[in-house]
Parts: sequence; C-alpha cells; structure tokens
Amino acid sequence: MRKCFTLLFLFSLLSNFLTAQTRYTQLKDVTDSNLIFNLYSSSETKTIDVADLILIDGLISKPGMHSFYWETDDFRTILLKQGYAKLKDSTNSKKEEIDAQNIAKQRKVGFWYEKPAPDTTQKPVYTSEVDKPTDSIESENDSFIKNAWDFIKANFIWFLGFVGLGVIIQYIFRPLYRKFYIERKFRLLLVGDTAAGKSALHSILLDPDISKEKILASAPSDSSMRIKRREKIIWGKYEITPELIDTAGTKPETFFNIKNQVVVFVLAPVQHNGQIESIEDSRYIDKQEGILQTYLGYIISEAKNGRRPKILILFINKFDLLSKKHPDDSSSKNQKQAITSLFSTHINILKSEAKKIDIPYAILIGSAVEKWSTKEIQERITRELYKKQ
Repeated sequence: MRKCFTLLFLFSLLSNFLTAQTRYTQLKDVTDSNLIFNLYSSSETKTIDVADLILIDGLISKPGMHSFYWETDDFRTILLKQGYAKLKDSTNSKKEEIDAQNIAKQRKVGFWYEKPAPDTTQKPVYTSEVDKPTDSIESENDSFIKNAWDFIKANFIWFLGFVGLGVIIQYIFRPLYRKFYIERKFRLLLVGDTAAGKSALHSILLDPDISKEKILASAPSDSSMRIKRREKIIWGKYEITPELIDTAGTKPETFFNIKNQVVVFVLAPVQHNGQIESIEDSRYIDKQEGILQTYLGYIISEAKNGRRPKILILFINKFDLLSKKHPDDSSSKNQKQAITSLFSTHINILKSEAKKIDIPYAILIGSAVEKWSTKEIQERITRELYKKQ
C-alpha cells in the first residue's frame, strides 16, 4: 500500500510538471510585420501580426520571451505592457492596448525607460506581478520551481491525511483489533482425576494433527500437578493465545481471579487405556462425581462475583475402549447408551448446576486418542467466545 501511494504521488507530480511545461512558448523569429512563437517540445508555431507596432531592438533576446502562455496570453498586450513595443498610431488602436502602453509609460520600462536620479535611495514597492519591472520576469527554471511548489501546497493536506490515516491504522486500530478480537485471551481449564485423559486432550487442542503414538506418550498429571502453557492455538480464522491449566484432583483454588475462562471436565470409565469388555471401576467413576460436584459448587459461588465461565463442557473420554467406531456411528449405539447410563448422574449434575447460573454447557462423548469429538470441543468453545452479545 505504501509503495502504491508513493508511485501515485510521484506520477501526479510529474504529470503536473509536464502539463505546465507544454503551456509555455518562446519567441522564435522577428520579421518586419510578424512575430513567430513556437511551443516548447513541439514544432507547432504561432504568428502574431505586429505591423502597427514599433518593436524594441534585440527583442528576441529580451527576458520573458519564453514565458508566454500558449492558450490564454495576448502577446501584443504583453509586449506593450513590458515596453518592448509601442503603438505607431494610438488613435486607431484598441483600448486594452492603449492601456497596456500607458502601464509601461508609468513604470518607465522598455521604450519609456528613464535613468533614475543618482540620489534615489528607496527601492520601488510593487503591489502586483504586473507592476514588476521586466528584469524580474521568471526564468524557465523559476517557473518549474514555482509550479512544483504550487502542486505540493495544493496536495499537502491530502498527503498529510493519507499519512495520518496510515499511522492510525498501523499503530492504533490494528493493535486494538488484535487485542480484543483476534488475540482474545481466555483460560482453558481441563479438570478431572488422574489418568482421565486431560493431557491427551490438551495435546490435541494444541496440535490437531498429532499422531496417536504421541498422544499415548503424553505423561499423566499427578494429583497435585498444575501446568501452565502459553502456546498459540490457531482455530479457523482466529488466532487465540490461551492460558491452559491442566488440573488434577479436587483443587478448586485454581479458579481464583479467573474472569475469562472455559472449563472442560474430562471423565473416563477407567484409569487404564487397555481394551475392556465391561466397566467395573465404579470406585473411580464415583470419585469423579465428587470432583465434578466440588468444582461446580465453587463455580456457582464465584459466578455471583462476576467470574463466570464462558461455557462448561463435560467430555466423557476413552470411548475407544468400548467400541472401535465413533460414538455417532450406528454400530456404536449400544455402547454409547451404556456409557451415557454410566455417567447419567454426572450429566444431570452438570445440567442442573449450569442452568442455575445460566451458563452454556455441552455433553460430549468421544476419545482423545482417536480424536473423536475433540473437534466438537474446539467448535463449541470458539462459538461461545466469539458469538455476538
């Protein structure tokens, strides 16, 4: 954009200059009854009848014979006004030519020049360009400089406006746009018991293309581990820089002073990752119910103080241990019903508490290892963060 503006400015300046140059003419030849002028940079000429004028000697070399305007100037009047010509018979001449000759007489230039007295100490004051003596007529270079300066003055306000607009966009609007829209920061809390799959889910949110081997290699967090990460996550057209907290165990103090957050509760039927025929770890499931109640109770109390999460998500993980197909596949219908029944209490608790404080919520069943329903987590979070208020 800056290069385009610079080229446009230089082109306009050059165009203005060239246009101005082509309007000037210069005296090419003098005959007994005619003056022949030619246009600069052209073979075009113009002939002026001066048979009724007396021309001053050496007219072709006089100052100003190159600064006539081709379209508008009256050449005869200018010659008379400068004293370079005088009327042979003023009684039969045009009034404007008589007036022009009288101006030359008053200024005492050309034919009417009178040598000033030796004791003259004050310089004459001229009230207009017309009154200036012939030796002050601009040269060709002076005319170019004047035209260039006039162009700069005429376009300076526009130029200053464009520069100012560019500065405002670059240093004010763009940072504000990135701060409050593109880089809207939020804190993503992954809450759940040890080995529920929080670390695996976190890895997928950071890198949707991560391999299954790397996901399985994610180290589980212990019961007191709190991990802060600040990696940038690219979700669709948004650039989000979240603060990720992977919290294991029942430690609600991690919610202190959180004003802009998303909470994902990660649940699992068992702690291990091996294939299972039936779900037997009821103790582990009951423990997760206690974690969920503890954190939801804390969220409700903090919501009264204005610290409300954007959305609550309940993610039931490790569905791949029950079925080889996605939960929404028709062949997984029975397994999906079984795990939904298993966590029915957890689901009802989340729905009930979320409705009390009017917070959006979502219930998702999937697998972090197989990346089932992980994209839906991302979509629900993005939708809530950027929806129109």
